[in-house]
Amino acid sequence: MDKHPQPQTSRTRHRRFRFVGSHVVVKLLRKGYALRGTARSGRIASLESTLGKVRQRKHRIRPRWYTECSSPSQAVTADKVAITISWGTILDPDLKQAWQGITFTPSRTWSPLPYYPIFHITVCSQTTILAEEAVWSFASSQPELSLSAINPPSIYGPFALGFPPPRLNDLSTNRMIYAIISGTFPYQLPLLFCDVRDVARAHVAAFECSGIPSSTVRRYLISGGAFTWKDAAKHLAKALPEMRTRLPPLERVKPLPGPISRIDNQLATQELGMVEYIGENLEERIDINEVGSLKEWTM
Repeated sequence: MDKHPQPQTSRTRHRRFRFVGSHVVVKLLRKGYALRGTARSGRIASLESTLGKVRQRKHRIRPRWYTECSSPSQAVTADKVAITISWGTILDPDLKQAWQGITFTPSRTWSPLPYYPIFHITVCSQTTILAEEAVWSFASSQPELSLSAINPPSIYGPFALGFPPPRLNDLSTNRMIYAIISGTFPYQLPLLFCDVRDVARAHVAAFECSGIPSSTVRRYLISGGAFTWKDAAKHLAKALPEMRTRLPPLERVKPLPGPISRIDNQLATQELGMVEYIGENLEERIDINEVGSLKEWTM
């Protein structure tokens, strides 16, 4: 990414690329950056239907963790990289720490990887931990590289304008809101959240930050607050009265396992200017326009 007429090649890959990555692209384009991206061969036809003929360059696929962690710097000699991780790297996969009223800080070490029953949450947590360990290890061997890891909790918010509408399988954490308007309260995940637009803003700020020296790895925890499924259902019933009959009864909400733990945003505030977050009130936390697009799948 570069502001010069001839853009430097860059390769970025987000775990939730279509959700977070699309907002990062929009923010960089609005700032005047010229961008190059990558796509799997199966996506080329979709891109060409929107952008016209796409120039392709084939490369040999290596194991995913190695490709994602090492290719950006080795292939394009990047000196600054911002990646999406998750606060799950410092949260035990059994999620119990989320309900102990503690404060998570960027200095916390990675959570241990004991054997837990295999289900979606623990698989995601453990693979995320391994991914961040791998990328930190790679960065430590590159003296000219400045790496910023953006670690948000659950990500909600609208989909970026100008991009194809998402498929049901691409809803990311918005699937939790989709579950509520479909009549079911989802599994009780940790309640901390960050709006997708704030996550994208943190990526751009990390990329542009001049105060981070080379050979540095930074972990930025960001969070806009917390809300409960009960809060969400009450807000949806008030804001969209025509959907009240779809929402699950409030008495089905299970009590919280304990006091909600928090995230320390200080490093992101000091170095990235992340002072304010979208979601200071519930109307911002649950975007009604976005709910309107989600409810199409519940018809």
